[in-house]
Amino acid sequence: STDTGTDDEAATALGYVAHVVTLLAKVWGIQLRYKLYPICSRSYVQEDFIDAPSLIHPLFYQRGNDKNKYNKSVILLNRDIQQLLKTRGRDDGISLKKSPSMLTSLKCLMTDSQGKDLESQQSRK
Repeated sequence: STDTGTDDEAATALGYVAHVVTLLAKVWGIQLRYKLYPICSRSYVQEDFIDAPSLIHPLFYQRGNDKNKYNKSVILLNRDIQQLLKTRGRDDGISLKKSPSMLTSLKCLMTDSQGKDLESQQSRK
C-alpha cells in the first residue's frame, strides 16, 4: 500500500496481534519459534539461524523500505500463531496449503473446541 494512513493502521493492528501472541505464549509456557518484539505500531519479528546472524523483520511498512522484509515478518508472525494452535491441539482443520487469516487463527486460539469463548468460561468458574 502507498497510503501512509493505511500503513500505520496495518502496523498498529499487527502490533496488537504480536502483543496478544506474546502474552498467550507466555501464559501457556510456549517458547515461540520467532521472537516477537511487540512495540505498538513499530513491532518486529526476529528470525534466528544456527550458523548465521539473526535477522530482524519489521511488522510495519514505510515507503522506501524493503517490502519483502515486511511481508516476511507477517509470514513469521502467522507461523508463530500456527505454532500456538498446534501446541494447544487446535490445528485440526488447518490446511498448510491454504492458511486461514490471522484473525481467524487468533479467534480459534481464544475459543475451545466447541467454539465457546474461553474468557466467558473462565468468568463462570
